[in-house]
Amino acid sequence: SDAPGLLKEFSTDDSAATRKYLGKVVLTNGTIRDIEKSGTDYYTLVLGNPGDPSSVRCAIDTHHTQDLARLRAGAFAEVKGIFTGYNKDVTGLLGSDAQLNRCVVINKN
Repeated sequence: SDAPGLLKEFSTDDSAATRKYLGKVVLTNGTIRDIEKSGTDYYTLVLGNPGDPSSVRCAIDTHHTQDLARLRAGAFAEVKGIFTGYNKDVTGLLGSDAQLNRCVVINKN
């Protein structure tokens, strides 16, 4: 499912979506909003619609950080990773996040 579709599943029924995906490998795709770096080798690919504060946050597997070399914000990417949780925005201001860990980039345009 694409990133907006995945987020819609969680906004509709986050408990059911968490049960469906928790601990499973998820394949998703979407527009890259940001590539965040923390520390030396830790990167998070943030997928989602530019006007929507909610996102799918993909923590890139440290063995696959070279896959990010040609990626830029605004480009399209397909990734797979293990779903580890959903952070619901209870304020309605910050957006909600679906979290994927140990992600690898499958396709980069």
